[in-house]
Amino acid sequence: MDQAWLFFPLCVLLLGGPLLSRAQTIVPAPIVVPPSEYWEGDDGPWSTFQLRVGTPPQEVRLLASTASPVTWVVLDEVCPGQTDTSACAMARGMTFNLNQSSTWKDQGIFNLYVEGNLNFTGNGEYGLDTIGLGLTSDIGPAVDGQVVAGIETTEFDLGILGLNVQPTNFTNFNNPIPSFFQTLVNQNLIPSLTWSYTAGNQYSLKKVLGSLIFGGYDSSRFTSNSLTFPFAPDSTRDIVVGVQSISSTETNGKTSELLTSGILAFIDSTVPYIYLPVNVCEQFENALGLTWDPDTELYLVSSSLHSSLLARGLNFTFTLGNTEAGGNIVQIVLPYAAFDLTATSPLTNGTNSYFPLKRGNDTQYTLGRTFLQEAYLTVDYQRGNFSVSQCVFVDGAAPDVRIIHPIGYVAPSNGTSGSNGTSGADGSSPSSSSSSSFPTGAIAGIVVAVIVLAVIVLILVLAYRRRRWPFHNRKGAGATELDSDGIGFEADGMMIPGKYPMSNMPAEAEADSQFNDSKIELDSQRIRPKNELAGAPIPSGRIMGTHAEMHGSDGALEMEGSGFYHEMAGSPVPHEYYGNPRPVAGLSRENSRNTRVGSLRDEAMRRGSGPGARSPLNAARESSQLSVPSPVSAASASRDANHLRNGTSRTISDGSAGGTETSHLMSPVSAGSDSREASRSRGFEHGRGISPMRLGGMDMVTNPGHRDVSRGPSRTRMGDRGDGYHGP
Repeated sequence: MDQAWLFFPLCVLLLGGPLLSRAQTIVPAPIVVPPSEYWEGDDGPWSTFQLRVGTPPQEVRLLASTASPVTWVVLDEVCPGQTDTSACAMARGMTFNLNQSSTWKDQGIFNLYVEGNLNFTGNGEYGLDTIGLGLTSDIGPAVDGQVVAGIETTEFDLGILGLNVQPTNFTNFNNPIPSFFQTLVNQNLIPSLTWSYTAGNQYSLKKVLGSLIFGGYDSSRFTSNSLTFPFAPDSTRDIVVGVQSISSTETNGKTSELLTSGILAFIDSTVPYIYLPVNVCEQFENALGLTWDPDTELYLVSSSLHSSLLARGLNFTFTLGNTEAGGNIVQIVLPYAAFDLTATSPLTNGTNSYFPLKRGNDTQYTLGRTFLQEAYLTVDYQRGNFSVSQCVFVDGAAPDVRIIHPIGYVAPSNGTSGSNGTSGADGSSPSSSSSSSFPTGAIAGIVVAVIVLAVIVLILVLAYRRRRWPFHNRKGAGATELDSDGIGFEADGMMIPGKYPMSNMPAEAEADSQFNDSKIELDSQRIRPKNELAGAPIPSGRIMGTHAEMHGSDGALEMEGSGFYHEMAGSPVPHEYYGNPRPVAGLSRENSRNTRVGSLRDEAMRRGSGPGARSPLNAARESSQLSVPSPVSAASASRDANHLRNGTSRTISDGSAGGTETSHLMSPVSAGSDSREASRSRGFEHGRGISPMRLGGMDMVTNPGHRDVSRGPSRTRMGDRGDGYHGP
């Protein structure tokens, strides 16, 4: 029977192996985060993205942040006392009520962490909650237990979706929580640890919405190039480029050099501004007639200056390289319209045009969201590099989303593969939900079908073998052998120590059991109808490793088979047959250690035919009785026959992995937050009585092995699964 189990894995390997190996090459498709179609923000307007946070999900519209690993949402407390709460919430990209989310797990109030070097301040109420992409599950997946910061500050008008890969730690570094981006990869929801982003703009075509893709890029949105940038060593400012020069040109051909000495700048979409050295800002002031407003700390643009700048047809060219000077370069051109932004309250009183330029130092040089209106950014955290490409705007161009495969991916022989890196960000084929040409659903269905078929075949094999056990008829003379290696005895008409044949047993059977670690095998010539297994009731317990009950007038033997009962009924057996005037259950405590066996003559084992034939029962009444000590003590029998049922044990390890090199530790502002091994055994008190059993014309007095706490005889059928013994 044990060999039958080998058939199952063999079927899976032979039939499903090729499909399983092919299924292992399946990679998920990139996820395109849906833009909200709203243009909003007090320093823009900007194209935002739709997400859902909490349970039940609450809609929020967020900006993308290349610097933050955390998702920020604006809390509903920012709109208290407002005459039109919905208008206030709409202006902030919809607010989030954490008290209405059943999955919110508060962690406390901490600093917002990012943009501190740019002098932005603010705190957030941190917690863990569910984040989903898009408004519904059919648009984008949702993942649980993500770090969310609720903000009320006016420093940031809208919430953000963090794209950085760093994990977050609260109070110590022992329990890092992966970023949302990292979790998408960990759960195999996106093909690789990559994303691509461009901010979109209102001045091209009929307004171009922003684009954010996890695990791929849209080749229709940019012109590719061969320059790849490695990450900077500072993980908080990793997307760094060398700005080698900035110049402006006008429609009349006039050119101005605005930056002539190269700098290193961080590409950060969290803020709209471009932070440049003071002397470079002064070059902008002279070339454009800008004036710094110390109250708002902005370059405000009057209506007259605004009209003049529009008329000049200005374009600004940023020359980028891996270093401040020399090497391969890429140029990104921004029209003046990219700098023509609008500031509203609370940045300014009312609505004002401004030029998004900021004075900074070498720790602050930044190319913000303004730059990403014309630059397409593709970041690969697994390979540690990124690319910057010039955006293109073609009316009616269809999206061409392509996959970026992880390191080590081997393209199938049919050649369908995406980019294997971000060099130039110009992958070689459109995206696919699978790296195999065979449909994912078909592969999954076939694999499941193969497994189901193997299970069915296994069940049929086991059922066939169980039907042959324990009664398999064979013609011709045979012998029955009772082999009990663990006990060391076999019997011919009686039970004695040693090994003897027991011939003419009218049945053939084979049984594997756990009776004192022995294997008992019964092999005989044939079985006839109405074979008798008679005797007094057997106390509850497992006999020969299976639930059994002996019936004559008192009961019948039942043996566990493959889903059905083997029942053998017989005629009553007198108590005096066992050599005792009273039922054997009344034997003394000392006699419980012995096994009384009734010996039968050889002729009593033979089955007569015809009216005058002597029955085995009559032969049994004439036979002598032989009492032989049992080779196994009662205590040993009890110990070996006890059943131990172990419960399962599970240790829950709550830890996460994420990030590339480092993780950041949240600085607490105020505290606000908070294996099992189970085993079950059931033992039964060892009984002190003995009880008779009749097996194929041979009498046996068996030690019952177990009794329940009631100390009364009980009966266990095959269907009773051993969670306790039932009453008589």
